[in-house]
Amino acid sequence: MVAAFGGLTLLFAGSYVGVGVAVSAVSDSRSRAMTNTVVMYFVFTLFWSRISPITVPQVIAGAADLLLGVQFSGGLWQVFTTLSPTEAYFRSLRLIPGGAFETSGSVSGVTVVVVLLAWMVVPPALGYLSFARADID
Repeated sequence: MVAAFGGLTLLFAGSYVGVGVAVSAVSDSRSRAMTNTVVMYFVFTLFWSRISPITVPQVIAGAADLLLGVQFSGGLWQVFTTLSPTEAYFRSLRLIPGGAFETSGSVSGVTVVVVLLAWMVVPPALGYLSFARADID
């Protein structure tokens, strides 16, 4: 149980490190990288997760309903609401044996682990590609 919790927590930490590395790679200066990283952290931690009274998925769903008349629901919408590293981590805690962390949501444990791994790998890869193309004199 402790190993599973530790592994999921390392994936969670690695996902934010991945975001930080990517933001740093594409930023023009150190201060801009720090600012953008803090903004990303607040968006994914506060404004995407269920602890906020108004979340990014709620705003997107409301805008789609208001502007396009489209209602989001179903499995794909559940996956979309889990795209934040914080939300994916909270939902991944269901994987720990013993039921110590019961969380709501219908997204599978494999999906949330894949989301965490994707945040760990994809942003640094995109940041590297951007950094590699930069003209550094």
